[in-house]
Amino acid sequence: SRFLAGWQLWLAEAKIGQQYYPELVGTVCILRGPSSAAWGLKQIQRFMDPVTASKFEIHSGDPLPHVSRHLPPELIPSELYAAAKVMPTRFD
Repeated sequence: SRFLAGWQLWLAEAKIGQQYYPELVGTVCILRGPSSAAWGLKQIQRFMDPVTASKFEIHSGDPLPHVSRHLPPELIPSELYAAAKVMPTRFD
């Protein structure tokens, strides 16, 4: 797959982010990723610092519940609410 072909790039990006920018990354949330990406992420996380590795998530299916954990409703694209057939609510 294309993901596996880019293995070295993924490792290089993880290394640069871990060494130089770990405090800048909150959570990297990959939505609707293929199963090969989930497998690849698990392989890459083995080489990362545990704190940095915990900042990466990959999810399949409905993205709204996962995005809602990280963003306030006003920053979530309306298309995600329309697909889930729910209305946005504000965080308190």
